Amino acid sequence: MKAMEAGGPRTDMATVPEILLATLEDLQESELRTFKWYLCSDVLQDHRKIPRCQIEGADRMDVVDLLVETYGSDSAIAVTLDILPRMKLNEQLHLIEGARGGVSEEHEVRQLRSTHTSTEESSIKPVDIFKPWPGQEKHVRTILTQGIAGVGKTICVQKYVLSWAEGEENQDISLLFPLPFRELNPNMDGKDYSLMDLLHQFFPEIKQIKTLGTESKILFIFDGLDECLLPLNFKHNKVLRDEAEPASLDVLITNLIAGDLLGNALVWITSRPAAASRIPRKHIHQWTEIRGFSNQQKEEYFKRRLCDENLADTVINHVKSSRSLYIMCHIPVFCWITVTVMKKMMQDNMTGVMPNTLTEIYAYLLICQTDRMRKGDYPMESNNVVLKLAKLAFRQLEKGKLIFYQADLEECGMDVKEAITYSGVCTEIFAMEGRGRRKVFSFVHLTIQEFLAAVYAHHSYIHERENFLLGYLKRFQMKWLPKSQDGHWDLFLRFLLGLSRRSNQELLSAVLDMDTGGEEETEKTIQFIKERIKEEPETKINLFHCLSELKEESLVQEIQSFVSSGRLSAKKLSPVQWSALTFELMTSEATQEEFDLKKYIRSEEGVVKLQAVITSSTRAL
Repeated sequence: MKAMEAGGPRTDMATVPEILLATLEDLQESELRTFKWYLCSDVLQDHRKIPRCQIEGADRMDVVDLLVETYGSDSAIAVTLDILPRMKLNEQLHLIEGARGGVSEEHEVRQLRSTHTSTEESSIKPVDIFKPWPGQEKHVRTILTQGIAGVGKTICVQKYVLSWAEGEENQDISLLFPLPFRELNPNMDGKDYSLMDLLHQFFPEIKQIKTLGTESKILFIFDGLDECLLPLNFKHNKVLRDEAEPASLDVLITNLIAGDLLGNALVWITSRPAAASRIPRKHIHQWTEIRGFSNQQKEEYFKRRLCDENLADTVINHVKSSRSLYIMCHIPVFCWITVTVMKKMMQDNMTGVMPNTLTEIYAYLLICQTDRMRKGDYPMESNNVVLKLAKLAFRQLEKGKLIFYQADLEECGMDVKEAITYSGVCTEIFAMEGRGRRKVFSFVHLTIQEFLAAVYAHHSYIHERENFLLGYLKRFQMKWLPKSQDGHWDLFLRFLLGLSRRSNQELLSAVLDMDTGGEEETEKTIQFIKERIKEEPETKINLFHCLSELKEESLVQEIQSFVSSGRLSAKKLSPVQWSALTFELMTSEATQEEFDLKKYIRSEEGVVKLQAVITSSTRAL
């Protein structure tokens, strides 16, 4: 960064290998070969080349290791940023014109169906996010970029910062300050800071700068609004205009975003959808969104990550055969999880039992990560670590927390070393606290936390009663369902039910002591869920997903037979059948782009009952 010429760009927001690996995973196989050719050629005159014998046959992780070993962390990034522009690779970000009409607080898995593109949207490269596009007259000062967990918001920010720091893009910006909220949180100590004090603490390289003034073009990037623990009291915080005046951290941040403090500075905020409403709309000049994969992008990703085209086609066809898996693959991180699991299974010649439920996918992922730890030289028992992580996941999910600190780990009997060792599941991120550093932890993705929380619940309560699952389901209904209308316990429930299947219990017994339940208990649970479908219309879609985890498809199969036979429009549907039809259409690829109501139901009742399908389709007829 120009403000930090002596020290170079900060790369401790995420580890350098993580950034490099995320970048290389975006490359197709042909592009990776080109990238490797640059590394072993004489084209890069400012950097020594890697011997061809080392780079040939190297996979993405091997290439990352070679980059860091050969050039060191900062230079590895410089080399990568030197090569990528030569390859003329572009990334796209969906841009939404004007302020967004309302913010969804639903669980992001519920939102996947509705992430379609309208004619009012256009796409831009992330590096062009502050540049005006044709026809735009207003000055854009503050931009909010939203996207579901795992879609790439932080990586997008990091690549923007690095391309600027290396002199590649946006050189009209004089100073750039990335301030992730998870790094700001530890500074909530009640002390007052001036803006310059705060910046000197985070960026000691600029201590010679005493004032920012109004002449330089400055950009503040606040990544991860959903992780912010500040109250962000825009309404009652005092107005602050002097960058040298001490104030609370909350006052500093709200005044920066509102434009009262350094009104000439640019501000970029990233957030998951549910937290975006924490900033008043009047302070956001432009909304952007990073979208999940389209159906075509899903297939491209699998073909890029699985070198063998026939193998990729096999995986794609398998994923398409499972509605739950195919829907979840809109999330890039879930595509990574799926590829990780499928590769492992094929290496172990387990293709005959490929997973087709979410519970099976995540169970295999846990096995993959634990196997990796067992093959290393680690002092702790993997079973103990898994159970501690599961307890941590459950306790933090109850609190609604997605990031946690050393004290949270210790409450679950876990030390920092164990968490770092199990880095395949728990990611270590360094944050600033005074002059020292404080470790901040999170699970790689929210769905992994939800799965492990379900593992803990199953493991902890299995001995409480003879019919554990039904009892726990009723307890869940009383304790959590009333406060989870936004769906934030949906996946936890699906995983919990999936773990009741004997096959999944036997699978997880490789990494955790799992007592197996009886088939009679599962059957009683299925009947209980069917009764709930009649009584709880607002939760019916997730309850059908729950039945899918239990591999109970009879209600949906009945509706499918009506649809395929053409008899649906003549049928008088029961409430349960309406629910089944909604689920069938909501999870169908055929109705995602265009939904023709007349093909299914011609009555006014159908318009009301299928409103969720109509509103989530790109085009409804």
